[in-house]
Amino acid sequence: MPLEEHVAFLKPDDLSLEALLKQLPIPNRPGALVPPRFPPYFQTEDRERRARMWEKCAEPGSELAKKVQQIWIPLFTPPAPPTYIPKDVFFAKMNEDIQKRFADVTAAVEKIRSRGGKIVFIRFPSTGGLKELEDRITPREETWDPLLKMTGAPGIYYSDFPELSGFKCPEWSHLSAGDSVEFSKRLVSHLRDALNM
Repeated sequence: MPLEEHVAFLKPDDLSLEALLKQLPIPNRPGALVPPRFPPYFQTEDRERRARMWEKCAEPGSELAKKVQQIWIPLFTPPAPPTYIPKDVFFAKMNEDIQKRFADVTAAVEKIRSRGGKIVFIRFPSTGGLKELEDRITPREETWDPLLKMTGAPGIYYSDFPELSGFKCPEWSHLSAGDSVEFSKRLVSHLRDALNM
């Protein structure tokens, strides 16, 4: 039996004064852009350092899953444009930044290819309110489709394949440990096809 399974490891970073101060339950102020806090014990790590969602969170409809669900919407909802910048200027800058990100990714893909690497983009499942938010603020035709076109890389979008699209994320963003293993098994044949293997 590996030693790791019988010993608790403390992360020094979790015990620093800074980390402990971040855990103080300070109420949010109106207008403050403070991200929501994850509940403790959202995930565990195995001896290979693979993170797995804690089983209590993976239970559909559990209180912990509901608590985590309420984190995603404020975390991924972009803030309103600041009042001191005209909206058209703000959105033009946002679009410029998005195009730069596409260019950066395309350059990174080319660099990997120049070294003999292969690229496949994979869109993993999300469900519920988070998927609705993603579809509204980052629609596929404005994000995923241009990414594949600009990079010339193949992509596997989970909802395009019936065997990948039936998974539900208990807290909208991650698969349970068991589902992640099953999803990975089903993904392999699609990866082989995308890589011409």
